[in-house]
Amino acid sequence: MKRQTILQVLVILLLATVSSLALGGLGGGGGSAPPEDDTVRVTMKPLVDDGNVYGWVRITPDRFAVGANRLEPDTYYAVYLVSGDKREPMTEKPARRSFGDGEFKFSTKLKEPFGGEWDKVVLYQRPNGEDDATGEVAVLEGNLE
Repeated sequence: MKRQTILQVLVILLLATVSSLALGGLGGGGGSAPPEDDTVRVTMKPLVDDGNVYGWVRITPDRFAVGANRLEPDTYYAVYLVSGDKREPMTEKPARRSFGDGEFKFSTKLKEPFGGEWDKVVLYQRPNGEDDATGEVAVLEGNLE
């Protein structure tokens, strides 16, 4: 009986060791940092007094994405690249409508690698709708430098 208990304990220890090694090798062990990739991550900071609004930018070699939360629901927002006095919409139609919960998502495929020509990404609220840029108000910005 004693020998059977010792064997069971050894089998459990062996299984625990093998499981730990397998998880570590697959990235599930949490002991090592994730592999580096080409993704640029930028946090967007609010430009209005509402401290609950937040956003992010993710740039990969072939995709540019912006997301934000706690914006005004069902409202149009446009994504612009800014450098000094120069401002350019991210795409031909840069405006998207926020969801009913105030979440905003924008994504576009890049035709060429994103360069260092721009200082920041700015998210503007468009109070007059998708196609009317008059009266835009900057809500969030993220530095690209």
